Amino acid sequence: MLTVALDLEPLGYDKPRGTLLYRQLLDEVERLPGVQSASLAEIVPLTFSRTSFGVAVDGQESPDGRYPPIDNNTVGPGYFETLSIPIVAGRGFDRQDIEGASRVVIVNESLARRFWPGENPLGRRVRFPEGRNTTGPSYEVVGVVKDSKYNTLGELPQPFFYLSALQNYHKQLVLHRGSQHVRIVERAHVQRSGRVANRGA
Repeated sequence: MLTVALDLEPLGYDKPRGTLLYRQLLDEVERLPGVQSASLAEIVPLTFSRTSFGVAVDGQESPDGRYPPIDNNTVGPGYFETLSIPIVAGRGFDRQDIEGASRVVIVNESLARRFWPGENPLGRRVRFPEGRNTTGPSYEVVGVVKDSKYNTLGELPQPFFYLSALQNYHKQLVLHRGSQHVRIVERAHVQRSGRVANRGA
């Protein structure tokens, strides 16, 4: 799998232009000869990078207002296919999961078992509190995926969730291409024409 780090901040992209660029980039990369799949992500697995949010489940409010942080990643359409992570229920993210559409989240099996043991998690709703403020927007669970390795190969299964990169804009994402289990990280420049300079890929 080839990964290319993208940083739109130095180029002055705002959210609408940056989101459009990401969509165009995926379209172009997927058309390249030999490319099996492509996606975007905030974090590359097994690189010791991580981000965590507290998770509040509708109907399961914490009596003390505390919500332990759970690791997560913000990813684009095709991410689970690109990284060969099976979807066991529901769906993955698609091009319609954008800002302004219904907010959606995908959880792994460990998170589903923690919050909804023996129940169907699809259609359930979660929020991401800031401190004791639990009034933020809610996200619908639209998919469940197999547990994976997120930080180290030796880690035990842990709860994890994913947000849509087209719905939760980030100026810095990583392009993932292909499905081979070989990871090469290289830097690339995003040109204002909306193309990524080819550096020997």
